[in-house]
Formats: sequence, C-alpha cells, structure tokens
Amino acid sequence: IGDEFAVTHRINTKVAGVITLLCEPFAYGAEETIQNFVLDAGFELAGTALADWTESKTATGTTARDTDVKKDGNASLKLVMTDSGGSGQVIERNQVLADVDAAEVWSFQCWVRVDALSNAKVVMELDYNTGTDVEVSTTTVNASSFVKLTANNNTVPGSVTQVTLRLRLEATAADATGTVYIDDVIAVLASAVPVAWVSSASIA
Repeated sequence: IGDEFAVTHRINTKVAGVITLLCEPFAYGAEETIQNFVLDAGFELAGTALADWTESKTATGTTARDTDVKKDGNASLKLVMTDSGGSGQVIERNQVLADVDAAEVWSFQCWVRVDALSNAKVVMELDYNTGTDVEVSTTTVNASSFVKLTANNNTVPGSVTQVTLRLRLEATAADATGTVYIDDVIAVLASAVPVAWVSSASIA
C-alpha cells in the first residue's frame, strides 16, 4: 500500500519546538452513553422504505415514506386518513421493541407536523399488551413546524418482555380525515429523552 503522505514524510522528518493544539471538546463527538433502540428512526432507509415499520389500517388512507417534508435528514413518515367508519379506526405504522423488559424505565419521543385533522388525533402509543399502555396525542394543526410528542419516565409493567411503539392517525368519529408527518422517533432506556439526538440502532 502506498504512502499517501510520502512527500510530507520525506521532507518534514523533524518537528521543531512544541506544538499546542487548541480543540473544541469532543470535536469528533462525545462517547455515546445512551442508545436509541428504534430501527430506521428517521425513516431514512430508501431502498427498503419502512421495512422496519409494520403497517396497520382499519380506516381508509395511506402510509408512506415522504421526502418532501422532514424535520431532519431526507425523509419522514407520512400518514393520511381519507375516511373512517367510526371512532377508534386507525392509519398506523408500528415497531416491536424487543429489548424492553419489566421494571425498566424507558422514555419515548417523536416529532410531528400536523397539516390537517378532522374528527381525528395524532397518537404515539406504547403498547405493553397489558392494559396499562401509555399514550400521548395531539389535535393541534400546525402545518408550518414540527412539535414533540414525549412520554418520559415510563416503568415497564411486570412480565413484559417487549413493547410495540405505535405511530398513528386515530379517528375520534366517523368521516375522519387527516395528514401528519412524523420524524426523529426515539426510544431510550432512561428517565427522560436526551436533548441531543442520538444515533439509531441502524445506520442509513
């Protein structure tokens, strides 16, 4: 293998004096002490779009990876509901987090931009399948910016060995409609979601 710095190495063989380097702390990033357990957390994987997110629909609508609207990166999750037969019907993508165990403390978050809602709400749910699920939601329409849905400091119920993270549009009555973009989903083994973004378990 050739020496890409061969000329430099031949000419500058000695260093005169002392070199002082002034660097910002953690110039290449601090050591990661917390992990985001969500796969394809920013919906960046294009070749197998949304492969880590299972689709579930009981209302009429679509789920898709969208590259026109996003908070970070190149894409987001777009959920569209065009009709519903009644309250509780959903347009959803979900992911099973198998690393979650009983008595652990977890925190979850996603960012949403709600472009339109009628007889519907945007929901992030932690489905423990025990009847003690955690849900945060919004009905506020704001088509100009993303806002956070956060569920901090959740102690996992006894006997639970996994949780299903559900992102959805949910009808609150018949004839529901809505459009929402979701990005930067986080699930961390901590009492609160960190302020700084952390890497996902998968790299796009």
